[in-house]
Amino acid sequence: MSANTRANRRGICTLTGMAVGFRVFYAAVVDSGQLLGSMWISVLAGMLLALPAALFLAAVRRCCPQAEAGEAVRSLLGGMGLKALAAIYLPVLIYDAGASLRIMSSAAKYVAMPESNRTVILLVTAIFASACVALGGRAAAGGAVLWRRLAAILLVILVVTQLPYFRIGWLTPVLGPGLPILVGDALPLAGIFGFIVPAWLMMEPEHDRAGWAILHTLLKSGLITTAMTVIFCMLVPSMPDGQQMRTFRLGWLLTNGRAGLSLEMPYVVLLYSGFLTMLVFELAAGARMLEALFPKLSQLWRSALAGAAAFLIAACGGAEQMMVKRLSGWYYPAMLAPAVLLGTAGLIRMRRKGGKA
Repeated sequence: MSANTRANRRGICTLTGMAVGFRVFYAAVVDSGQLLGSMWISVLAGMLLALPAALFLAAVRRCCPQAEAGEAVRSLLGGMGLKALAAIYLPVLIYDAGASLRIMSSAAKYVAMPESNRTVILLVTAIFASACVALGGRAAAGGAVLWRRLAAILLVILVVTQLPYFRIGWLTPVLGPGLPILVGDALPLAGIFGFIVPAWLMMEPEHDRAGWAILHTLLKSGLITTAMTVIFCMLVPSMPDGQQMRTFRLGWLLTNGRAGLSLEMPYVVLLYSGFLTMLVFELAAGARMLEALFPKLSQLWRSALAGAAAFLIAACGGAEQMMVKRLSGWYYPAMLAPAVLLGTAGLIRMRRKGGKA
């Protein structure tokens, strides 16, 4: 596969961790069916459910330490196996990119442009993100590395200025709506955490000989996202009967019942930039899957096709809140199954090599 779609360990891990973390946080806080103080448990459970995918990828890397990720997959599953894996991941990535576009347009309309045309917002955002992806994997990852520092500053500002409003009691009852509902909400979040698998396909192998980079990324992103959710739950009381519409929940997220206009702007910058990172990540990973399926396509065409497909999904109403909630439950098996198959093949090969030795 082309080196233009890959990036080093630091860049890919930063891009993946930030993108997945913001997407999971939004899914838990805004798109979750239960606005209760126990939503952090679903986030933590989602991370734990995604751990097997990271462990199986480590097995693949240890089996093929020198091989580029695409070549490692091809050596274990064959050329058709690589194409099948890409065919599974591509629609999930592009569909969720459409959902990210839709969420970003909702944020823009709510905060700054209520009278503007949603289609125009979607189109401009998709073009911009596709242009970033067309510059290559290193450019996309490098942007995330720079954005990470500003995001950390904004988070510190938001936490410090609202310390007097934290209420530990709002984290109770600990199990909130009940364990079955929390586990059910964790499955879509586990699927989003599962985006670490296509991210692994974009990482240069020489920076991850031991194979633990993606596992570390998952753990760090998952724990930070869980902490962010706990902090948010201590700022807002439970709202089990709150409205389900994204506009209501987005306003609830941005103001959390206390923040005035002075704090709404840092929230907006943090949320919108985080989702831009997610969108660039998803389109970059989608372009990587297109490369596996159509090797002769240039990076420019792959980026354009990924962005156009995401735009069409968002503009045609295919990524509305309720539809995303229904379909996101399938993210987890779609992301986990190929990783398990790939890792099992790697373990079998390592065992055979050990037997011969």
